[in-house]
Amino acid sequence: VMAKYHDGAVSGSRRIMDVLLTVLLGVLCVVWLYPVLLILINSLKDELAISTATVFELPTQATFAGLHNYTYGITQLNFLQSFGYSATITITSVVLILLCCSMCGWYITRVSSMISKAMYLLCVFSMVVPFQMVMFTLSKTADTLRLNTPSLVLDIKKYRTIPMAIQYFRGSYGRVEMGPMMACIMITVLPIIVMYLVCQKYIIDGVIAGAVKG
Repeated sequence: VMAKYHDGAVSGSRRIMDVLLTVLLGVLCVVWLYPVLLILINSLKDELAISTATVFELPTQATFAGLHNYTYGITQLNFLQSFGYSATITITSVVLILLCCSMCGWYITRVSSMISKAMYLLCVFSMVVPFQMVMFTLSKTADTLRLNTPSLVLDIKKYRTIPMAIQYFRGSYGRVEMGPMMACIMITVLPIIVMYLVCQKYIIDGVIAGAVKG
């Protein structure tokens, strides 16, 4: 009888912990998603209705702009073209990083030599030291090796990526087109959210596989 009572108490405490963890994770989920929801709300507002005083208010019939901010950002500033440039650079970079890092990782783990140990220490050092400490060194090295020439650096006026395109919503005299800017940010974030929701099973499995040894 005492054993059954003990098992029931343990299962009851586990249920309470599960409920508390569910509530806590739900609150954290809302906190993480709130900025995205805020951008979505303001992307549907008229330009004059977006201010520091009304940024948290829902669109009304008088301030609702529909898809005007989205069409303006896509057509007037060629945002889809900028999206294509960013996608091309991102996909190419990821493929090259995976290829080079895989070969480097294989060499470090399979070959026991002073060179492999030095490469391992350099990789660890690059993860420990903040990027700001090596940023100026990299810039100086690029200048010395003449890697900052126009043939190697994109023309930001012709080949505008998403960050540069969004910056063009800042006009002269401090004017910012907040509506189209919010709409373009939403277009940028939406594919990432959809891809994660579709591939979350494989992403979580990959994170777990990489974190557990053996």
